[in-house]
Amino acid sequence: MANLHPSKETHEFLENTLAKRTGVRRNVWARIAASRSLTLPNLPQEMEIDSEGLELRRETILGDQDALFKAIFTLRYERPLSDDEFFPKLFKLHLERGTKLLKQDWELAGGRAEDFYAKLAENLPKMHLPESRLIEHRGVQKLLRLEVGNVFETNEPLVWMLNSANNAHAAIVGTTGSGKTHLVKDLLVQVTEQTQGKLPFVFFDYARGDVAGDADFVKASKARVVSLPDTPVPLNPFPGCRTPIEINQQAHHLAKIFRDVAPHIGIVQEQRLVAAVQQCYHDSQGKPPDFYDLRTVVEATGDMDSLTGVLGKLTDLNLFPSLHVDQALQTQDLLASSWIIDLHKLQDLRELVLFLVVDTLKNYFSRLRDQSVDETSGARELRCLLVIDEAHNFLPKDNAQVLEKCLREMRGKGLGTWLLSQNPRDLDQDHYNYATEVNFHMCLKVLDAKPQILTNLYGVPPTEAKNWAVRLATFEREGICRNSAVPKGFSKIGVRQFWQRKH
Repeated sequence: MANLHPSKETHEFLENTLAKRTGVRRNVWARIAASRSLTLPNLPQEMEIDSEGLELRRETILGDQDALFKAIFTLRYERPLSDDEFFPKLFKLHLERGTKLLKQDWELAGGRAEDFYAKLAENLPKMHLPESRLIEHRGVQKLLRLEVGNVFETNEPLVWMLNSANNAHAAIVGTTGSGKTHLVKDLLVQVTEQTQGKLPFVFFDYARGDVAGDADFVKASKARVVSLPDTPVPLNPFPGCRTPIEINQQAHHLAKIFRDVAPHIGIVQEQRLVAAVQQCYHDSQGKPPDFYDLRTVVEATGDMDSLTGVLGKLTDLNLFPSLHVDQALQTQDLLASSWIIDLHKLQDLRELVLFLVVDTLKNYFSRLRDQSVDETSGARELRCLLVIDEAHNFLPKDNAQVLEKCLREMRGKGLGTWLLSQNPRDLDQDHYNYATEVNFHMCLKVLDAKPQILTNLYGVPPTEAKNWAVRLATFEREGICRNSAVPKGFSKIGVRQFWQRKH
């Protein structure tokens, strides 16, 4: 059986870069490279390629997938292929071309494995989980009619049909005391009333614990409160992993969240964390570990630094369950109720906890069937609302794309994400403009609004935008938003407030 000698450049990249930096063996990356090349619309041209790389044996590269790859090549070339033509001749052409593509992705990712995996996923054909691996999770499928407030011009209610558009995402902005939190609380109670509590929400209370401490709202919304660090979030952020590839992806992804969000985590700590997560999964044979297991593995190296400090705080404060002592809910069971997660006492760990919880929810929703749509009413199935208070503290740190993917990829899974922030320009970050994914925009009192943003997000004509930017600074529980029911396309709204329900 013929073997293959790759080019020197291909060998060095697969062996000395990808294999060493990801922990995935060279033969696996060789299969991935050839597969990547096969997805392109054109076939590679025959050319002279050096053979100075170390020999790759056919059985080492393909193993028990040999017949499968030969069948794929035969289909791609639309003719019978002899054994020698398939391997090494055509396989090497695709290996060389695919490796160049992987190298481009690696360079665009800045040599960071998690970004590279994301880039690789973007360029490969989209694959859907087989039906057997999809999770059944029925949501709410009725039109939800939320009254936001009264239009000043007509005194008629402004109604947001929450699940009639292609997403249920919202961005509500306004300075402290502008009324945005009480508006959102009123909207959530309306959701609870209209669905009899069957559409859960997860509300991250960031600043003062005012939402978690509002007994009337907790009762009206039928929510459960987790006040950190007094009680842990009843959810384990570690998923089960079936294959070495899944373990490596999870290790790099978790390490990237830590480096992006946790204080003082650098490249050295990130690499240590990757290795420790891989070791935890190896020790548990793919079953979910917890942060206590992870801390044990990291501290066994004897190095005490910022990584051990963060893991120490996570475990000493018992922010997530110990699977050996505490009871962690499965995500599906967690979503049987609404939750308010009070973060305000945590100080430097608030962002990390939020990203870990949101990432766990995102991973769960990615395994659900797409939302169904009622043909008669047009109502789109909703399964959960995710409410991020003081979102301006999180959006700049979302380089791991956790919140971005919730907005961009989970809308078709029935997850609505509501971002509460202080200024509309908070949404437009250097790495991503979150406003582009949002269906419902509301701007309350803002002291330094930019006229161009008022035009882009809220439909204010350019000739009026400068005037409205000045007027916004004087608003009291008032806002502006698009309104197709009036000639000029936007309206000033007197917004609803939860506290007014009590009177």
